[in-house]
Amino acid sequence: MTEMSTGAPHRNKARGSEFKGEVADFLRSAGHSEAKPETPVTIGEELRSPGDIGGIPFVLAVRTSQRHDISTQLDQASNTAFFLGRRWFGAVLSRRGRPIGESYVVVDLATFADLMQYLPADVPDED
Repeated sequence: MTEMSTGAPHRNKARGSEFKGEVADFLRSAGHSEAKPETPVTIGEELRSPGDIGGIPFVLAVRTSQRHDISTQLDQASNTAFFLGRRWFGAVLSRRGRPIGESYVVVDLATFADLMQYLPADVPDED
């Protein structure tokens, strides 16, 4: 008996590529004009890229999934950042049924604390 392919891996890969494009579009519309989806490249035995989104000073792993493995996704982004000599890394995680601007961005506490140094100390609340 042979198994029929459901095509799920291809749909998942296509959705992942689509989500990367949406994240890059969102970042460009927010003023980060150089943001663009990246294609990973193999260096030695490792798959490396500037992250899933290039043109920004941040290594981002962009993921769509029903269940997110945050630890693994941050580890992948951290390893890529280390390999590339980049300071900041994080993961963008899709939220099913939500607009792209409501996706999660996850960083570790050390990265968050480092980024906080670049924000003004007194920012007024929005009304």
